[in-house]
Amino acid sequence: IENGKVTMVFPTSEKIHADLVQSKASRISELSQHLVGSPCQLQIKLEDSESLEPVKKEDDPMENPKVKAFLEQFPGKVIIDRSPEE
Repeated sequence: IENGKVTMVFPTSEKIHADLVQSKASRISELSQHLVGSPCQLQIKLEDSESLEPVKKEDDPMENPKVKAFLEQFPGKVIIDRSPEE
């Protein structure tokens, strides 16, 4: 909660969940009143592809910090499937 405003960002693939939360915005504001003593304004945003970090084709997926963190949590065999145009 920042300045009485809560911003929730959903990926575009999860638009249905964003719509569900938006439909419950008044209830969430009421709950905020009870929890923190003041109502909050709820802002729902869909993440657009421009806001995502572009993936460079020459980047090795195994050097990506997110991939490394995933592999630390879930060790196993890694198969990188490259498309024919690569």
